Parts: sequence; structure tokens; C-alpha cells
Amino acid sequence: MDDIRGDEVRSVAADISLGRGAGSYPARSTPPLARSALTAKPAAWLARLRPGALLVGLTPALATLLYTWGETGALNLVAALCLIIGAACAIGGASLLDVYLDARRAAQALQEPWATRRTLVAGLALLLIAGLAGVPLALAGGWPVIALGAGGLALAVFYTATTRALKLSPLGDLALFLALGPGITALAALSQGRPVTGPLWLLGLALGAFALTIPYARHLRDRNADVEYGRRTVAALLGQTGGRLALAAAFAFGYSLLGAFAVPFGAPHPALLAFLALPAVAIAITGAYRASEIHSRHFVVRATFHAYVLIVTWLLAGLLMNSVYLGITSALAHAFSL
Repeated sequence: MDDIRGDEVRSVAADISLGRGAGSYPARSTPPLARSALTAKPAAWLARLRPGALLVGLTPALATLLYTWGETGALNLVAALCLIIGAACAIGGASLLDVYLDARRAAQALQEPWATRRTLVAGLALLLIAGLAGVPLALAGGWPVIALGAGGLALAVFYTATTRALKLSPLGDLALFLALGPGITALAALSQGRPVTGPLWLLGLALGAFALTIPYARHLRDRNADVEYGRRTVAALLGQTGGRLALAAAFAFGYSLLGAFAVPFGAPHPALLAFLALPAVAIAITGAYRASEIHSRHFVVRATFHAYVLIVTWLLAGLLMNSVYLGITSALAHAFSL
């Protein structure tokens, strides 16, 4: 347990559990980044940045850009690049800030001051870069982009900061749903000078629902520790049955919205390739209902993330295919009209 796998998008607090481990997991003998952070291996820093969280944050931006490209045949490449850099830095900075503050809380409880300030500085630096990357987006999209960007940076801070951090209550799940779905989708569309249409709302809401499946699976795994230390997650408030229903409902809601996005006439039908991930989704859901021991619940987190990766991979591939097809047909129609 000394390493943090990026594909688990997990909370350090849940692993440390104030020095006693999450559930039946043993406690960490050495907290993350306890030793010299400057000499840490790049792989260790990458783990703290949580590549899984980066994927979840970048997916709505990439999906919206691909959809916009297919609809308009062109993209503002500078705005698109700034969007990707800004989103990656905001997610990475929020992850490092979360690592630092969770570690600091545990260190205060254990009277072991190993929460390094270098992690905090790195996280704040990434958030600053995200803010700077938003300047071209603000110039392209105006005040709505400024409002969305400022709200996203504020969420990155208050999701984990203060003693009443958003992540300690179900409000954190609502914030993630809005930010990692329709929030980033709207930001991407407006930065390209496009209105946020009905299909884009459906796409953003679907991606937000799929993003929720990962914390829901993690809450199921960490329910015992969350109850013990007063974290008000869905699984802690509603029990294992309620947590399992929430996980299944998030998948079902996401797929229903995705179907409404991709099925209508003129919609990007290749996005329906995401339904090829249904077997992986079934494995994650049935695993959640069958898992009872902490180690089997740990498998549910991995299975859920695997299902999410397959969903977004097929979705992005379908949107790319649709955009390329529309580009080719448009070019051929233009050529024959000459």
C-alpha cells in the first residue's frame, strides 16, 4: 500500500485512515512524499497527480472539441490547446492540494508533521498555470468563460480545503458531477465561440454521470473507515445497499443520456460505440453487489475505473470517426460542386 495507483483516483485520507488504514488495510508506515520530494522519482509525482483523475477531467474537453469539430469543420487550435493545458493543470493542482491537506490532517491527528510544503507549492503552481491558460479562453468566450473558469478553480480549492471540505459530504459528489461533466463541456464549447446546445448538455451530463461512478465505487470500498471518521458519503449515509444502487444508477443515467445524445437523426451515431463497454459495466456492478470483504471491494474500484476507461475510449473514438467522416464528405461535396 505504499504506492498510490493513479487508476484508483483515491483519497489519501481513505488510505491513511488517520494512521490505521482503510477498512482492513494496514496503515502506511511512511506517508506519501514524506521524504525529500525534490529527489522523488517522476513516477511518484505522477502518482500524486492521479492520472485517473486527469483522464476524467480531460474527457469532457476532448469530447466537446471533437463534437464541435464535426459540427463546424474547424477548431480554434489555440483555445483548444489552452483548454487542455488549463484543465490538466487544474485537475493536477487540485490532486496535489488534496494530497497535502489530507496528509496534514492526518499528521496533526498523529502529531507527526510529515505533510511537505513542496506538495502544496506544486499544487498551487499548477492552479496558477491553469488560471493563466484561461486568459486566451476568456478572450475567446467572454464573461461566461471567466465565470466558469473562476468557479472551477474555486471548486478545486474548496473541494478539499477547510475543515468542512466539499468532499466530506454528498455535496462533493454533486460538485464533481457538475464540474466534470456539463461544466467543462460548456467551457469548451464557449471557448470555441459555440453556444451550449441541447446535444452538448446531454453529452456533458452523461460524462458527469460516468465520472461519478469512480468515487461511488471508492466510497463503497472505504465505507467502514468513512463511517468511523464521520465522512458523509452516499455509502456511509445509505449503507452498502444504497451505495450499490447509486453506482448502478450513475451508469444507467449516463447511458440513457448518451443514448439521447447519439440516437436522434443527424446526431453523431458512432458515439454509440460506447455501449460496447456494457460487459465491463456489468462486471463492475455485479462485483459491487457480490463484494463483501475489503479486498474484494478494492477490486470493484478497479473494475469501475476499467469500465469508465472503455466507455470514454469508445465514445471518443466514435466522435473522432464522426468528425472525420463529416470532414471527408464535406470536402468531396465541395470538390464536386466546383
